[in-house]
Amino acid sequence: MGVRSTLLFSTILCAIVLSSGAMAVPVMGASADAVLNGVFSSNSDSSSTAASAIVVGSEHTGRGASDATGRLGVSAEFLGASGTTASIGANATYTDTFDYVTGSSTFDFFIPSAAIGFEANNVPGLTGSFLVEVFLNGVNIFTTGSTVETIAGTPQDPADLLLTQSGTLLTSVFDTGIADSFGLGGAGYRFNPFSGSLDVSPLIGTNTISYSMDARVNGLIGETSAIASIGDPLNLSQQPAGVTLTVNSGTAPVPEPGTLALLIAGIVGMGFSKRGIASGEFR
Repeated sequence: MGVRSTLLFSTILCAIVLSSGAMAVPVMGASADAVLNGVFSSNSDSSSTAASAIVVGSEHTGRGASDATGRLGVSAEFLGASGTTASIGANATYTDTFDYVTGSSTFDFFIPSAAIGFEANNVPGLTGSFLVEVFLNGVNIFTTGSTVETIAGTPQDPADLLLTQSGTLLTSVFDTGIADSFGLGGAGYRFNPFSGSLDVSPLIGTNTISYSMDARVNGLIGETSAIASIGDPLNLSQQPAGVTLTVNSGTAPVPEPGTLALLIAGIVGMGFSKRGIASGEFR
């Protein structure tokens, strides 16, 4: 390869590197787990398009699902014999990375409706819960969580249940008709959908944002059901929205030190090339 061709190749390479500040392909994740009287089972999945995971038995189901639009759904259910100690859970995640640019960046997300409920003849102390979190570079920037615990074995009104919420509080409504996939309905709380927008103006370098949902039922199960869910993991397409990561791409990314060195070397090389051509040194 001639000197001029080499210099041209180096210059093109510099341009390619400098223009590579785009976002990476998001990664979807899903997992589900169950512990029944000390026996553990789990399942997980990961993909750039969609992920789903399920643990299922005759008396329990845990499901997690996510897709490339950032729509997530999780559910944990138990229907079993009295005296079974159980923990059924599901998780769904959306993870994306993007490079530093000047200006502001935002992460818009949608939490679908959630529910925690219990059928009659349950044991006091049984809990259902959900947790939604957003992390930027490993630092929590948004949390909402709710736990409902049975005070009475047969919940019929709010006094029979203890609702505890953390982080951003979702609007909750007591309901006696929260149904599960086993066809049973019980008392508990429904939580209204929530739309959020977060400032995720990045740091220099590559940044990672992660959005996750988790649902779980836990404790000594009675003779009927318990459920905790967010959205419908079996049909994410019903959700009206997912996530949108908006990075201010109007300003070119700040090149890393190695990229600057490569660019400078190309410019200096072009200077030597012109001097050599002028003196007749290069042929």
